[in-house]
Amino acid sequence: MDQGGRAWAMVHDYCRKNKILLQKTDVQLGTPNAPSFAMFLTFDGNNFIGGPAPNKKAALRLAALQAAQSLGSTELPKPR
Repeated sequence: MDQGGRAWAMVHDYCRKNKILLQKTDVQLGTPNAPSFAMFLTFDGNNFIGGPAPNKKAALRLAALQAAQSLGSTELPKPR
């Protein structure tokens, strides 16, 4: 798995453990009508930290990008 894929896996794992429901559209970043998200996730190098955010899609992208950067990558996989 490439670094971007590992980053997304980390985001999904966090959401699963914290019972945050992810819908398929939430991670398809080109989807304009993804529902709003009550939490944003930031990655501090070891853990995700949650807080309020207006846009679920952008929050997930940010969390995955931060996770990817912690793994030494600056790119995420393209949405399918």
